[in-house]
Amino acid sequence: MAGDVPPETIGPWPKGAYSLYQMSCRGCHGNSANVNVGTIPALNQAHRYLGVKGGRPYLIRAPGVANSPLTDRQTAAVLNWVLKHKTPVNNFIPFTTEEVAKHRQASNNALAERAKLNARMAALEDWQ
Repeated sequence: MAGDVPPETIGPWPKGAYSLYQMSCRGCHGNSANVNVGTIPALNQAHRYLGVKGGRPYLIRAPGVANSPLTDRQTAAVLNWVLKHKTPVNNFIPFTTEEVAKHRQASNNALAERAKLNARMAALEDWQ
């Protein structure tokens, strides 16, 4: 499919997106993506944003993602790797380079946007 970003084809590192995660994300989010300190969210819960309106683009606009030095292609690969290997999500639609390029502008107020999305998730959980 056009736009697919196989992690193993990204960059010169031997393990692709895994290495990009190690170099760009692990310092704050931890090796297991479960660090949740202050305003730094645990990435092992990122899949929950896929289930609420506005959540998918938010994952791209989150400050650490939107402002990272990674290319759009590398960013898509890392997002896909995190969702596939660090969350319990099944059958998600992988992020593409084009999608990242379209939405990659840092949120003006990431904390407020995340709080709104978290409230939507809580409302869905209460409803179910």
